[in-house]
Formats: sequence, C-alpha cells, structure tokens
Amino acid sequence: MSQLNRIHAQTLKKGIEYSKTLIEELLRIPDIPYAHKLFNQSPYPTVFLYNKLIKAYSSQNQPRQCLSLYSQMLLKDCPPNELTFTFLFPACASFYSLLHGKLIHTHFIKSGFDFDVYALTALVDMYAKLGVLIWARQVFDEMTVRDIPTWNSLIAGYSRSGDMEGALKLFKLMPSRSVVSWTTMISGYSQNGMYTKALQMFLKMEKDKEV
Repeated sequence: MSQLNRIHAQTLKKGIEYSKTLIEELLRIPDIPYAHKLFNQSPYPTVFLYNKLIKAYSSQNQPRQCLSLYSQMLLKDCPPNELTFTFLFPACASFYSLLHGKLIHTHFIKSGFDFDVYALTALVDMYAKLGVLIWARQVFDEMTVRDIPTWNSLIAGYSRSGDMEGALKLFKLMPSRSVVSWTTMISGYSQNGMYTKALQMFLKMEKDKEV
C-alpha cells in the first residue's frame, strides 16, 4: 500500500492526469475501500473509472456499493455504457432486488444498449436468479444474437426452479454446447433428486466428447 500512497502523493503534487493513474492502480489494488477513497478525490471520474470500481465491488459481492455508484453516475451526469449494465445486473441478482433490476433494465433499454450480447446475457441471468423466468425467457427470445453463456443462464434458471423438462428442451435446442452446458444439466437433475437422469446425462456427455 505504501507504493500506492507514493503514487497518490506524486499525482497531487505534480498535477499529472489523475484519472489515468487512478485507473491503472484500480486494476491492481486489492484494497477496494482505499481505491474508492482515491476515486472520490477524482474531479471528473469517467465511465471507465466507474465501471472498474463497480466491477470490483461486484466481484466482492457488495451489490449495495454497485447500486450506489450507479446512482452517483446518474447524479453526476456521467452516462453509463453497455459494460456498466453487464456489472450492474449481477449486482441486482446478488441483492435479490427485482425492483432495482427492473429499474436498471428500463434505463438499459432507454440508453440504447439492448443490442449487446454480454449485457443481455447478464440480464437473462439476473431475471433467472431472481426467479422471474417469464421475463428471463422474454429477454432471451427477443435477442437476435445469443452465445453459449446466454443459453446456459436460462437453462440454469429452469433447473433452479425445478423445471427440468423446460431445461432439457432448451438444452436440445442449443446450436452448440460447452462443458458448462452439460454440467448445468447434470447438476440440475441431481439437485432435483433425479439421479438416474443425472447419470444418463453424464454418460451422454462422455460419449459426446468422443465424437
């Protein structure tokens, strides 16, 4: 931490571009509260800088801080970008707040970022984890481009709700699968007490590897 303190002091003393130095240190610093302290002293925090801090808090499962930073962005007239929402949707899921998730979803659409597959996948995952599968499926169905994690998120949602039939239907529709796709199905069967089907799916996965 002493090195970071020296950089901080040099930044203030020499008047070099604060945000640039701060961003570089935020990428490495393990002490998020201290990084947040430096962030608060930046006169003009950029969306990139906000995203780094929101991502850091999200990775530490501190959704309140993520949502607080998002509110601060709006108050300071710093428009979010698609990456911001990619980090915010998981925070809403961790916070178990459908209200926050819906509000941020609305802002996401109004901001014009509802084309980004990564943000949309995070949105599908958020609704699935909050147990609102009808909305997760609606977002999924409206996506023009889906990647494997998008499919996996919805399959996991069906599995958590106990709808293994729905999960299997989706699994069979996948254009391609990853190991996570298979293990999500296997775990889903196991967690729902369907051990024979879990074993059958495992054997299918092993056979699929050989093809």
